[in-house]
Amino acid sequence: MKGKMWLIALLLVLSLVISSYVSSAQAYKFRKLGRVIDTDPSISPPADQCC
Repeated sequence: MKGKMWLIALLLVLSLVISSYVSSAQAYKFRKLGRVIDTDPSISPPADQCC
């Protein structure tokens, strides 16, 4: 019974670590995509011309 508890605890910790890594990797991809959209003139709308 103790072995099963350790196995369950280990799997729980492992799943938390993996989900944390995946969520941080997704956040990084979204930030990277945001920078590409902000700096790419073909994607961003043209600036208003004044005067």
